[in-house]
Amino acid sequence: MSGIVGIWNMDGRRVDPELLDRLAEEQRHRNADGEGLWRDDSIAFKFQNRWITRESLGEIQPLVRYGSVVMFDGRLDNREELFNALGEQDLAGGDSDAGFVAAAYRRYGEEFAAKLEGDFAIALYDLTQQKLILARDGIGVRPLYYAQIGHSVLFASECKSILAHPECSRAPNRDMVSAYCLACFGQEREGWTFYEGISTVLPGQILVFAPEGIRKRIYWELEAGEFLKLGNYDEYVEAFREAFTRAVMVRLRSAFPVVVSVSGGLDSSSILCSAETIRRRRRLPCPDVRGAHLRVEETVLGDEDEYVRSIEGMYEISVDRVSPSGSGLISGPALEGLRCIEAPYLRGFTDFGHPLACSARSVGARVVLSGFFGDQLLSNRSYLVDLVRRARFRTLWQHVGTLEEYELGSKFDLLEQALHETLRGALPLSFWRLLRRLRAQLRRDRSWFTSESWRRARQAEAIQEFAYAGSAHQRGLYAMARAMYYAAALEWTNKYDASHDIETCYPFYDRRLIALVMSIPGEIVSHHGVPKALLRRAMQGVLPTAIEERSSKGDVTYEFNEGVGQYLDDEWGGAELSVRHGFLDEKRTRDWLASVRSRVHEDGCENSWLIADVVGLELWLQSIQGRHFQPLGG
Repeated sequence: MSGIVGIWNMDGRRVDPELLDRLAEEQRHRNADGEGLWRDDSIAFKFQNRWITRESLGEIQPLVRYGSVVMFDGRLDNREELFNALGEQDLAGGDSDAGFVAAAYRRYGEEFAAKLEGDFAIALYDLTQQKLILARDGIGVRPLYYAQIGHSVLFASECKSILAHPECSRAPNRDMVSAYCLACFGQEREGWTFYEGISTVLPGQILVFAPEGIRKRIYWELEAGEFLKLGNYDEYVEAFREAFTRAVMVRLRSAFPVVVSVSGGLDSSSILCSAETIRRRRRLPCPDVRGAHLRVEETVLGDEDEYVRSIEGMYEISVDRVSPSGSGLISGPALEGLRCIEAPYLRGFTDFGHPLACSARSVGARVVLSGFFGDQLLSNRSYLVDLVRRARFRTLWQHVGTLEEYELGSKFDLLEQALHETLRGALPLSFWRLLRRLRAQLRRDRSWFTSESWRRARQAEAIQEFAYAGSAHQRGLYAMARAMYYAAALEWTNKYDASHDIETCYPFYDRRLIALVMSIPGEIVSHHGVPKALLRRAMQGVLPTAIEERSSKGDVTYEFNEGVGQYLDDEWGGAELSVRHGFLDEKRTRDWLASVRSRVHEDGCENSWLIADVVGLELWLQSIQGRHFQPLGG
């Protein structure tokens, strides 16, 4: 991914070139292929170019065309449709994506972003009307941040660039930190980041800065509609197969080899096998596709490598085996890693050495495809509520029985959850918020956080409710696609990757694919109750049978719990900054950690996750005390 940096002094003051350089220096790791500069007294842009597609090779942005200055970080997925709509007078077929954006703005004005599909962040200055436009794609894969300091607007691909401004506060955003640590993961509508005074452009949002003020609006949103009605199950399978293949294909568009991170699970294996199928049809839009498998020690559920070997045998390819940088809770430089991602995240193993990036660079790849969001998109069980509401009890019983066979819960627990969610929809949200508070007080839930942290988290929860009409299945998928947690995860992964000179793309996070799955009844997505049945059927003949029929997932719960316990024993130095900032109560935190150390293996990963949240918060607060960011990759 490339880097966007800019300053606009709206009071007419000339931009200090040294200040612009200082901001750009903080994200210099995004500058793989040359830096471009455009300035005009009170406004200045710097773009750190990193070429991915063939059309981008040799291009140095910012691009000045048709009376606008464009900085485009991303990939357009509907170039052919745009070319047909805009015509040859505005475009050449081999024009870069930035050229397409300039032409779209010339034709459609501020409506241009709604005509674009793909993963992108855009900064555009209209020379005639003297207005600055910031926009992000509808899903929010590429980050873009801004801050208003006095009469100046600053914007960049990473918060650390804005933090380099001498008048920018480095204080943590207490609302965002409290909401994150206390799991109030609704739909973030405020543009919060973990830093006070710095905002994110929301997914699908366009911001217009002009001398008369700022305008914000959502230009694209996932919408509930009527369910897609096809003739039979096979037609749904074919519709899904077509959308999924397209989602993989557009993300293979690269002038360099592409690596697929393959775990051996259903989602990532489907991506690699689809890419190999595309190769055999001679439609591959990149020079080569490689697989890379991050191999951990054999788990209690078996060796994931056997599934990777089945892919190698079916397609006669070799998948690179990559070892983690370490075996503890954190591998690699922790403070630099957390400052890199700009978030207090330590869920799961956190390997700041990024071994997959090393594998990608070894074959000249700049793009890695990931199976992330496959579980969230295709294993959502909210549709059980729809079955209850439609009184389809026989179908409901069949589905919960099958889900039990796949070890996704007992049938009676699943029925209880479905009935609870049905009742939840019939009562006001205020009732459930009150009930949650009472339950948390009775359970002494996360009592080591201060009452002020809880107060802020509850305020955040009240403004983050999902306002979405539609079936329970559609609302459940919308909640996943728009959850604050996943939106933040996309942003911090992008920054983590940028520091290692790669970018990750997500076929399952494709807006057309998500919209399609939302339009298919949940009982068809999970046909006969089989998790991911639609994907399994669509991949018949493409996936090895052993993977297509998998009923389990790789499980590193024991290893994660061991890593957390080892960290507490060997490296934990206390929560001094978390206490000083008022997030944690010192005594309650110390007593809880002492009591929980012997119980890290209880309740799955629950205790370890809670510990990791406290560790991550403290280390992140330590990380933001430093002045300059050092890239993680080589």
